[in-house]
Amino acid sequence: MTLSLAGSQSGIGHTVMEEDSFPIDPTAAGSRSTAWSEDRTMIAVRGILTLVPQAERRRLIAEYVDRFDGLTIFQPDEREAFLAFLAARLPNPSHALTLCYMNQALIRAHSGAEAFVGPGDRTIRARIDRTLRDRIEHEVWGCIERGAPARAEPEVRKHIRCELRGRIEREAWQCIERAVRGRVEKGQHATLVWFHADPDAVFGALDGAAPPPVGEPAYPLLFAPGLRNLWRAATAEEAALWARLPTDDIAPESIERLLAEGAIKYAE
Repeated sequence: MTLSLAGSQSGIGHTVMEEDSFPIDPTAAGSRSTAWSEDRTMIAVRGILTLVPQAERRRLIAEYVDRFDGLTIFQPDEREAFLAFLAARLPNPSHALTLCYMNQALIRAHSGAEAFVGPGDRTIRARIDRTLRDRIEHEVWGCIERGAPARAEPEVRKHIRCELRGRIEREAWQCIERAVRGRVEKGQHATLVWFHADPDAVFGALDGAAPPPVGEPAYPLLFAPGLRNLWRAATAEEAALWARLPTDDIAPESIERLLAEGAIKYAE
């Protein structure tokens, strides 16, 4: 997966989030024609519909407009309704359906991003740092009580930090692992989307390149509210974990990053 994916998906994500900038006033005289509605719907999902044959594209749009009077597609809830409409009708598997899922995932992650708060002290790293501080302090005073002069405290502290940090950290991990094992589940605003070809090639088709063949789902992308751009490529280990959620059969260090990103959470 090349770096162009970042630019491609960032642009698509921006398009999804900013589609309410269409310059026509839907309340203006004449704007409620079927033709305008179909044009507006086309603009709202132009990325997905690029990969749908023209005849099928027009049929889907006409069906939606006729059934739901799709005049407010620029509203977030209407966009979600239209994406759900498409997801139930697009071929599975297909790149168009994957892009539909991706748009839904971006909207879901975006809706949770503003209010997202990381797990804070519940992260393993934060708890280890706190445990380390407590243990080092304990070791320092133990050395002083065993005869080290108080004036040597800075040297004692430095020695402990440099010489014993590894041991203390290993012990802290073992202690914390026993204490924090718990059931984890998918985050409310997180989604894993599988692409059936390299995402760069799929996004290239939106710019006129030939669509890649639809293969096996082998390219997982993770969408979550705590991610800087709302998305990133998922590792094979993360994808395997995602398929097992909810679960409590997992070591805490394996979920540290996912917790911080809002991709998963501890079950209530």
